[in-house]
Amino acid sequence: MKKACVWLAIISAIVLLITLGVVGVKLLDGNYDTIIEVYLTGISFVILLGSVVGYKLIGSRCPHCGKVNDTLLGKSKFCPHCGKEL
Repeated sequence: MKKACVWLAIISAIVLLITLGVVGVKLLDGNYDTIIEVYLTGISFVILLGSVVGYKLIGSRCPHCGKVNDTLLGKSKFCPHCGKEL
């Protein structure tokens, strides 16, 4: 599942950059009819944010107990819930 989140983030980031480039070129050219490109940019941005949040929630879980490793000092060597080594 973590690989799917990473690939989804990469693909949506590439689409986001391409659509932002297309919108910029159209606006510099004087063509202000960019509704479809702006919608695609917004959709790809939402997908990018969703995949990053999903990776953060999935990636920080303990493999033993499945609870979120919510330590304030970053990654720890042991799970704060079950005490097993990560």
